Amino acid sequence: MGLESESDRAGRKPVLFYGWKIVWTAILGMILVYGIRHSFAVFFTPILEEFHWSRGNISIMMSLNIFAYGFLAPVAGFLADRWRARVLMPLGVVILGRPPRGAPGGGTLAFLRALRTSSCPSAMRWRGGPSSLPPS
Repeated sequence: MGLESESDRAGRKPVLFYGWKIVWTAILGMILVYGIRHSFAVFFTPILEEFHWSRGNISIMMSLNIFAYGFLAPVAGFLADRWRARVLMPLGVVILGRPPRGAPGGGTLAFLRALRTSSCPSAMRWRGGPSSLPPS
């Protein structure tokens, strides 16, 4: 009973099919991603209070975001079927990392660089600590 040969173990099916682990990991990932994406209502009031923008400006920004997301999803699906992820992932990094038109020095990469610089303790120490940050 305790001593099984390799041929006996090779013929047995695994307790849990490995594919189901992949399926459940994908389901949990999608729940997390869509939960974050559709949690905008939680941040609506804090954005209003922090930036003193109007409700209309914030709402139109989110509406345009959802419209673009819905309009470009079939395009992204078509491209994913045609070129595969190995080509599309670097292309997406280039497109999302470029500065927006009319904003020199701006863009996603500049934002991430500024975030890293302002929140990293060693960078804060190099810049003079939290007291060197502008008051909010």
